[in-house]
Amino acid sequence: MKHGKLASACLIAGMMVGCERSGSNSSPTASRSPGEPAPAGQTTATTQPQSNGAAGRREMTGQPTVRTPATGPGGGTMADLPAGHPPIPQPELPAGHPAIPQQGQLPAGHPAVAQQGQGQMPGMPGMPGAGEVGTGKMSAPGAKHTGGGIAYQLPAKWAEEEGQGMRFATIKAENIDIIVNHFPGNVGGELANINRWRSQVQLPPLTQEQIAQNSQKVQVGGGTATVVDFAATAPNNERIVAAIIPDPAADRTWFLKLYGPGKRVEQNKAGFMDLIKSIQLGEGK
Repeated sequence: MKHGKLASACLIAGMMVGCERSGSNSSPTASRSPGEPAPAGQTTATTQPQSNGAAGRREMTGQPTVRTPATGPGGGTMADLPAGHPPIPQPELPAGHPAIPQQGQLPAGHPAVAQQGQGQMPGMPGMPGAGEVGTGKMSAPGAKHTGGGIAYQLPAKWAEEEGQGMRFATIKAENIDIIVNHFPGNVGGELANINRWRSQVQLPPLTQEQIAQNSQKVQVGGGTATVVDFAATAPNNERIVAAIIPDPAADRTWFLKLYGPGKRVEQNKAGFMDLIKSIQLGEGK
């Protein structure tokens, strides 16, 4: 026969040894010690044993491996290839398909996502990160705040730390903090925010009809504040006194929250209510 069929592959000691074409003048390959040359006139064709990972290939072939710069359509780097191996071409994307960013890159037009420690939480534009809610700039005790579209009078001995992002300010009361925030629009409405506060002290949600029975209205300059006071049941003694103040002229809502151990909240509630009553919206724009 002019062309013989390929002989069957033989499995020897877990390694695939290439078989020679039958009908040729060469004889089957015999086992040799590593580094021993093949007998004259004999040719061999062997395949390298399969191995997972670059370390396995270096051990089996004795060759250094190189990482090819070629990347797949998803941006992943190709597996390590033996030194001198040509890059393996990757499939192309269909015509008109948008480019797929490489790993660690955002799609075109995606807003920047701040990294940890840069003052913002990923996925929450403008929200300060943990431990980065203030600038460290403190007011004098008992000072009057004017600026950012709001004014209020701090009680004596209370000071204010300038905030950043959506944390407008942190008011340092006696052994407890009061958080001042503002958000665009109505931020889900009064009911949703009040029930969110209730969940923080393990209380069940209220209905819209129950809000009036569990809150009070306080007149402020340029608007009306809704103030709530919720205390957790034992053994949790946490308590929240908070105010929601819509500011339609600026299309935003202000939130002031006194939150902590019940005894400390009680000690500072009167000063908190005086603070709310002193608010003037639209000041210091």
